[in-house]
Amino acid sequence: IPTDRIDIDFEIIDSRQLASAQTYVRLLDRISWFSVLLALGFLAAAVAIAPDRRKGVFRVGVGVAVSMLLTLIALAFARDIYLTNLPAAVQRADAAAVIYDTLLRFFIQSLRVLLAIGVVLLVAAWLCGPSAAARRLRGWWDTLLGRGSSGLGGSVELGPVPRFVAH
Repeated sequence: IPTDRIDIDFEIIDSRQLASAQTYVRLLDRISWFSVLLALGFLAAAVAIAPDRRKGVFRVGVGVAVSMLLTLIALAFARDIYLTNLPAAVQRADAAAVIYDTLLRFFIQSLRVLLAIGVVLLVAAWLCGPSAAARRLRGWWDTLLGRGSSGLGGSVELGPVPRFVAH
């Protein structure tokens, strides 16, 4: 079909809004790395100044995991609100959903990665802790591999991690 015979306009965003959005996106792009480094610095400082560093790592893991989970839930609700409140002029709600999903896919993926990192931190801190369940799980691990490398015939060196966790 020749393009000159098609008389269809697809308006995604009003041009006045686009100029304003571009300004804010440029600003966010400039400060994004600084904010990430600042957040990582604060998380590391929270662990460093905690009286019990294991509990500090656990709390950081819980904080990261909970905040990422709440943000993912909020984005899911925002998507639903966006799609249910589309103007009447929008003919294809599924196209609007694709645009929303495409624009936020990398952001949502990074939130999922941060959620996984938070869960790994809190599980690792819990496993190193004094609870009966953590001691039992570490005991099963010791039974499976043996203390250090002795369970593997003494020929495999596992490195400093088992000594660190045992300490």
